Amino acid sequence: MADHKALIPIKATLLDDDAVRILAIPFGGPLPSPHNAKGVDMDHEFFSERTDLKLNWFDIRLVDWHHRHDAQIGDSVIGKAIDPEMDEDGWWVTAWLKKSSRYLAQVRRLMETGVPIFGSSEAVPGMTKKAATGEILVWPYIRQTLSPLPRNTFSVIRPLKATIDDLASEDSGPTGAFFDDLASLLDNLGSDPAPQGEAKAGRVLAGRNEARLREAMDLLAAPYDATFQMDVKRRKQAVAAIQSVLEELDQYLKPVAL
Repeated sequence: MADHKALIPIKATLLDDDAVRILAIPFGGPLPSPHNAKGVDMDHEFFSERTDLKLNWFDIRLVDWHHRHDAQIGDSVIGKAIDPEMDEDGWWVTAWLKKSSRYLAQVRRLMETGVPIFGSSEAVPGMTKKAATGEILVWPYIRQTLSPLPRNTFSVIRPLKATIDDLASEDSGPTGAFFDDLASLLDNLGSDPAPQGEAKAGRVLAGRNEARLREAMDLLAAPYDATFQMDVKRRKQAVAAIQSVLEELDQYLKPVAL
């Protein structure tokens, strides 16, 4: 199952503006529950003030349509979500939309017919955690989407390495906190109780890939060169280093069913 959560509908008229506010991480849901006074979602789960969203992993979250499952729009980016802020209702983001995008115009026309459009957050598969009560404890918020069918819990989101590639193409990239947390995860793979062969493989994975992550961080953090071409080259090298790590992680990390 994909790691994504539905939220409140967005009015069609709002898409006429350059930016909209979206309740990306609501603290509650439509179903009553003894575990949360504000309710839970259809999966009997809920976000809370305690949910760790890993907000310092990225400066922006790309905005797309329908979790990239629409045959016409595909994985086209229609905006970016920035500046998360929390109030009593949850975490809000400002979504700056690409007004020139013909795909955004298609979304607007659909909304004008009366089809309700919702927002939905996506998390990194394999890195989410929840309590027995349904409280979501860790939700590495990596992407934002708009969708008329946010309850499609069986859809599969794109791999993390593709998302990072997209972020690099939008002149953004992971922060140092992302690499620190991912290196910590690699260390945990090597130290957690496991069969001897698996634990040994985890230790080798941690040592080799931490060096790759540090190399990628150095490339992204280096000062810009005089030419744009050199900057693009450095970013591609960083993304390639991250991809090599994540390809190895695929054999250890399994998406959490939410």
